[in-house]
Amino acid sequence: MEQKNKPKLVYYTKTGNTKRFIDKINGYESIELSPIDPFIALNEPYVLVIPSYEPNVLPEIYEALDEFLEHGDNYELCAGTFSGGNLNFNDKFGVTAKWVEEKYDIPIIRMFEFQGGDRDVAELEKQLTILSNILLEQEAKQAFNRLRESKGE
Repeated sequence: MEQKNKPKLVYYTKTGNTKRFIDKINGYESIELSPIDPFIALNEPYVLVIPSYEPNVLPEIYEALDEFLEHGDNYELCAGTFSGGNLNFNDKFGVTAKWVEEKYDIPIIRMFEFQGGDRDVAELEKQLTILSNILLEQEAKQAFNRLRESKGE
């Protein structure tokens, strides 16, 4: 049975670095976002993990992100982004996540280089744990309210 109190990881990868970062995270379901079919409807919170590409270099990531985030409740369910990239690109580092933040008001949680290091993995795991605890608390409140309603309180 799927746990409702565990957020998911949704990611886009072009060169494989983002996938390699995702593969370091244990215990959370991950979903790869594809430009061919970005219409994935989620019904639980998630963290979006994306690489850094300028729109003129990889326009399909922007199109896929638009289609995905505007599908169903996906925009509202996104807790934030983690963004991989190359620090050598200076102000272009994290450019895709900056675009998501500006367009959708979805916060950047962290930016990491290439496939991320131990500190980046630890930070994502920390954020997922915080989100899981929030979801557990919400689930407990809902269960308590259902119990009260069934007893006629």
